[in-house]
Amino acid sequence: MFVVFDLLVDTVENVSEMDTDIRDYTKDISTRDTDSDTFGKVADSINYGLIEGDINVGGIVGSMAIEFEYDLEDEYNLIQKMSPNSKYLLRAIISGCENYGNIKSKKNCAGGIVGLMDFGYVKESIDNSSITSTGGNYIGGIAGKSDGTIRQCYAKSLLSGADFVGGIAGYATNLYDCYSLISVENAREFAGAIAGEGDGLWEGNYFVHDELAAVNRISYAGKAEPITYETLLSVEGLPEIFKTFRLTFVAEDEEIAIISFNYGDTIPENQIPHVPKKEGYWGKWETDDYKDLKFDATIEAVYEQYITTLASKHTRDNGLSVILVNGLFDKDASLTVTEIEKKSEGERISRGEKVSEDEQNLIDRRISKGERDSTEICLFKEKQVLEEWTVSVTDDGLTTRTVHYLAPAQKTSGISIYLLQDGIWRKTKYTTKGKYLIFKMEGTDAIFVVISSEKNPVRVILIITVISAVIATFLWLLRKWGKGSFLYDFKSNRWSHHKNYKS
Repeated sequence: MFVVFDLLVDTVENVSEMDTDIRDYTKDISTRDTDSDTFGKVADSINYGLIEGDINVGGIVGSMAIEFEYDLEDEYNLIQKMSPNSKYLLRAIISGCENYGNIKSKKNCAGGIVGLMDFGYVKESIDNSSITSTGGNYIGGIAGKSDGTIRQCYAKSLLSGADFVGGIAGYATNLYDCYSLISVENAREFAGAIAGEGDGLWEGNYFVHDELAAVNRISYAGKAEPITYETLLSVEGLPEIFKTFRLTFVAEDEEIAIISFNYGDTIPENQIPHVPKKEGYWGKWETDDYKDLKFDATIEAVYEQYITTLASKHTRDNGLSVILVNGLFDKDASLTVTEIEKKSEGERISRGEKVSEDEQNLIDRRISKGERDSTEICLFKEKQVLEEWTVSVTDDGLTTRTVHYLAPAQKTSGISIYLLQDGIWRKTKYTTKGKYLIFKMEGTDAIFVVISSEKNPVRVILIITVISAVIATFLWLLRKWGKGSFLYDFKSNRWSHHKNYKS
């Protein structure tokens, strides 16, 4: 931070006490500038570096002011040295300077050229930067707060602060022939395309902005008024910064791409660079709106950790989700699961559903053995359909995803799972982990049916009962007839029992 000031003293006499204000003994002569004057002047300086500070932060000068209590260089106390008959002439000039480095302040008074102007003269200077105060007021493209004079300056600035935020100055007096094209990210009160608030003499100041007025919601004809961008381009001597714009894409402090555009352009989606990959994270640009662009912007990549599992809202009685799907999902991803009502075999056939070739061959073998009627078609070999589900998940770029399925009563055996693929039911392999059955699905959508592959318990019990009855009857006959042999008489078409039969 610099303090720029010069005191031209006519006469200095020692005075022991002084009760008057020192401002009564000073006069600002900065506007009496000529090219030959070099005393008290900063000229033709250019800054490209980042400037950070606490208060009174500027790209060229921090403050143009006097420390009234003591001189910063040698603690020279002005009050003790001033004479009532003396007049101090103040001269502080910034001429033809440019700032392209971003400005960051914690408190009040941040400007592209100068933070605080208690007096002085800034002329023919340019700012093209981002100017931010995290907790202060008075933010401006040229000066944060100015009680001096600003003339023929140009600001193409991105501004952010609390109160008093303006394109040329947060607060300004004596403002002439300045132009601004700005963007305001944050401002609470007193914001304007020329100044947040102002006083003094104003003349010939112009700005381009779709929403802001010149000064705190008001524009003044001949003093501070809006013009079109086309009119701005016709201004003689307009700096080149107003004629070109660019988007800068940055990922973790690394510049990825720069896209140049004209005022009002729309950038096609296919020209936007891909967000660089980061292991374990998904990334996106902080905005996806590239329409009607009218200001430079830096677009940052935003990274968040992947969500690796999505759970269905359908649950079993124990509260566990029926279906889980693994993948690499972002925070906007969703899993949609629907249970399908059970359909009859005829309904499935009418829908064009088929079984795989292997399954059909098995059916054909059963028909050839007389186990099924040749006119009958079986999709699932008379096995019991337990459930049927549709699964739809947000595309995460993967071709295959892992599905975890919790069967009724948490069964992990005696179950077959079929996936419907191109209208054909294909039996899929699965593994078990805890209470879940785990299998793979292709793409983002799947339909699967769960079949009980266990024998029908009623049928099994009936068969066992019949067999047991036959065995019991046979044993009863043996006990009744004693030892001997059973022979079949073809003439009488019956079995007969013969004791002590010999061949």
